[in-house]
Amino acid sequence: FLIWQDWQCRQLVIVAGERRYRASQLLKARTIKAVLLETNPDDAELGYLQVIENIKRDALTTAELADFIAARIAAKETAVSIGKKLGISKPQMTRYAAWAEMPESIRELVRLQKVPSIKIAYELYRKWKGLRQ
Repeated sequence: FLIWQDWQCRQLVIVAGERRYRASQLLKARTIKAVLLETNPDDAELGYLQVIENIKRDALTTAELADFIAARIAAKETAVSIGKKLGISKPQMTRYAAWAEMPESIRELVRLQKVPSIKIAYELYRKWKGLRQ
């Protein structure tokens, strides 16, 4: 559960853990553990915090994670720095980094979860790329 203090509005803002907060309210909990961030995270940092939380909960699909990584790469971040922030290995980041170059047909199969992993999608992409050369 991550929060930050908005001094202008004089309130605490939930950054991550909204479901836990709602669950604690339903249970009428008097306290809940939270981490108070020193500053308001920027959009990129907030995106990382939310993706990391969802990775831990296994709540992201392969396509959602690939879309996030592709967006960070498009924002001129390196795959290495993204991988470090998300705790993803270099070989796995190589696969995710290729997401934006994959044909829409492969990405759609991943979105529909007919291709269950980025590893298989990447292998399909490599075969497709080899056929085009």
